[in-house]
Amino acid sequence: MTKHLHLWFLRWLKAHEDTELIYANGAKRQIMFVRDTLAPMVWGDIKYDDRATFPDPDEPDKPEKYWDKVGATVVGEHTSKSVPLPVYDLSRPDLGLRFVLRDNFHDWNISVVSETPIDAKSLLGFPIDFHNDEERAEWTPGRYWGYLFYQGFPDDLRYGPLRSDPRKFSTWCASSYQVYALLFTILNSRRSL
Repeated sequence: MTKHLHLWFLRWLKAHEDTELIYANGAKRQIMFVRDTLAPMVWGDIKYDDRATFPDPDEPDKPEKYWDKVGATVVGEHTSKSVPLPVYDLSRPDLGLRFVLRDNFHDWNISVVSETPIDAKSLLGFPIDFHNDEERAEWTPGRYWGYLFYQGFPDDLRYGPLRSDPRKFSTWCASSYQVYALLFTILNSRRSL
């Protein structure tokens, strides 16, 4: 299931137009943050007209019909506070980077896939793995660990900490600001290569 985020959002709005979900405004802010802030930052160095278009998956018999330029896509769904929410995918194949993330109104879970290893200590200046790993259960492939519960993540995108594989790892962020800073730093280091 891969859908363009904006198309997913329009359908979400239509499905919930008559409901008064207490967290609906938070869901809208989260979706618009990814669509309007993260996606433009991820694709900021590519002219809009030069970006690939995304076909409408609901009309596969019309390959000439495109929804929009590639930005963010939805690769899964989960429910938090009774609100259906997307699992986002922000991929830059030309840079060898893929970010898969979700927000459940408490925190963000992010899986990073990189063709080249991420050296977080020199890149970020701080570790992104948990500081008190010895107090946490060891990570077992396919299971949650620390604050990473992977709600809605495809099974093949659930990774362990950076120290287990600097090319495929998952991490946790407490705020949208931290998510932006993490993606911005990784992207800028790759763009300068």
